[in-house]
Amino acid sequence: MNREYIIVCNEHRAMWNECLLFWSHKTEDKEKRSFGGYTSDIDKCERYTLDEIKNKGYHFVEFNNDMNWQEFRKYDDIIIKESDLEKLGYKTMKIYYMTWQKFNNVI
Repeated sequence: MNREYIIVCNEHRAMWNECLLFWSHKTEDKEKRSFGGYTSDIDKCERYTLDEIKNKGYHFVEFNNDMNWQEFRKYDDIIIKESDLEKLGYKTMKIYYMTWQKFNNVI
């Protein structure tokens, strides 16, 4: 099974400006695919095959190499391979942050 596709949600804002929002949480191959919720963590988002997305009844646009950043961003939800995100200028980074609620409990 080649689960190489992710779904990017452009409709809602991610936690930080210019960050992407991905569909769902990652499941194991033997588990049922998850189609609920969002995450900004590329390592924790769900991976799909095209058939899994289509069989669930979704009809999202699939990224193609002719798209530029503006075209990519105009779709509320779009299917893309993680490797294609770099073609649009996106880079991964790891950050550590503290939520405001947790911060207030520390001081």
